[in-house]
Amino acid sequence: MGILYQHDRVSRGKPLSASVRDALIASFCVEGVATPAAWATAQELLRFLRDSEAWLDCDCAADGSLISPRQTHSGQMTLVRHGRTPHAEACPFFRLRVPSELSVAPGDLPDELILDETDPQGMTDALRRIIKTCGFDTVRADELKALGTQVLASDLGQHYGRIDLAGEIRIDGKPLHERWVTHVRGLSSPRLHTGPGGTCLFVGIANEIDAELVRTQRDGKSFRFPQHGVQRRAPIEGPYWVLGRVDERGTAVGPGVAWPVMSGGLLLPVESERHRETARLLCRQLVYWREKHGLDVTLQVVLSPDGGAPDFWLRCGDQELAIDLVPMPGHGRSREEIAERVASRPGVSSFIRDDEDPDEWRRQLTGRVLRWK
Repeated sequence: MGILYQHDRVSRGKPLSASVRDALIASFCVEGVATPAAWATAQELLRFLRDSEAWLDCDCAADGSLISPRQTHSGQMTLVRHGRTPHAEACPFFRLRVPSELSVAPGDLPDELILDETDPQGMTDALRRIIKTCGFDTVRADELKALGTQVLASDLGQHYGRIDLAGEIRIDGKPLHERWVTHVRGLSSPRLHTGPGGTCLFVGIANEIDAELVRTQRDGKSFRFPQHGVQRRAPIEGPYWVLGRVDERGTAVGPGVAWPVMSGGLLLPVESERHRETARLLCRQLVYWREKHGLDVTLQVVLSPDGGAPDFWLRCGDQELAIDLVPMPGHGRSREEIAERVASRPGVSSFIRDDEDPDEWRRQLTGRVLRWK
């Protein structure tokens, strides 16, 4: 088992005591069972690290493996494993990485991206590359949990931590991890500001976009993107993925782009409120099919559907089903255009959502999916 050290984001500091390390393992590792005292010790340490803008460094890997503290919406602290240097398999903090088939960049984008704030489409393409590379467009049934009528990632720390998979994408000639701030990277460290004019890239989630600024989910801190300087992919409410340049004060120094997501608990990209509602319903069905019928179904959101591509794919083993969404009248493609799109995919099983009764729509879809058993 590796030794845990405090890390000031530049170098390794003093090691944690064995009792504190054991409290973290008991609180956050699969094998651990935390007592109230251990949980309190772990929470106290993580709050101290957050307030000190520090990390943890585990020496189970030759080059160290970093861990960040993060505050959840409930106010409790949790751990985010950075993931670029995985923990050794024998380490209590080891987690399996996102499967490689879920973290492949789109083939229609160049290997190296150049950000031009005067080209919103290019900025959107860069954000699409990040989303796709990290696998945020895909979710498996075993990665979800239901809380009442809501569905969210069963491990929010691991879900948010996927962002680290984008670190090697080259933007403006440098790997993204050398000059960004995200959920798991603090803004105050000057060494991150290595871009033009002392700026870095903000890649993260914003709860809302209003007349003044974009408010992010990072412990209540704010990064200022004036509303007129953020192009939203869809004019709907947040949360959103946001990409843009910020200076050391967290203020945008150029236009940014925003892509809506399903919710703060599941960062699937969406295109409209109807698209978001459909994604929520599909995620609820993924949980239902797994719990009630033993089917492990995967949902994929199609980024920028065009030509004959559907809005969603459902997959289970070698079975797949294309989901096409008929928009509300006056909001996008017509029913006739959707029918033409489906007809352009001969031999592909398709299901069209054109029923305003969610219960009836889910019953029909379940009948199709259960044929896969």
